[in-house]
Amino acid sequence: GAAYREKGMLKESLEQYLKTQKLYADRPLYGLAITYGRMGDLVNARKVIKELVDASSKRYIAPDQIAMACLNIGDKDLGYKYLEKAYEAHSAGMSGIRLYPEYDSLRSDPRFIAILKKVGLEK
Repeated sequence: GAAYREKGMLKESLEQYLKTQKLYADRPLYGLAITYGRMGDLVNARKVIKELVDASSKRYIAPDQIAMACLNIGDKDLGYKYLEKAYEAHSAGMSGIRLYPEYDSLRSDPRFIAILKKVGLEK
């Protein structure tokens, strides 16, 4: 789903995520939220994000995944809140934030640059 999404093939991305979601009905997929967001379907994107946040109170959901979903639909305040949580939790996903294409639109954002510095990836 992510590969299709990053190639701009949003319909195919959505199809893949929906197939996967059927297999893992109890695990919301942050990539699905991102795809919905890129398709302009903010209602469904926010629904998935709410499911992620709710699920995180019952079991571990990497905070950087919630952050990535929020930031990709333009909810920067909540996204950065979860990026901070990910940093504090030493989430493994933080090691790749400089490379993940889902963060491309944030590269010049001072808050993103500050997170990169905290993680030690500013260069």
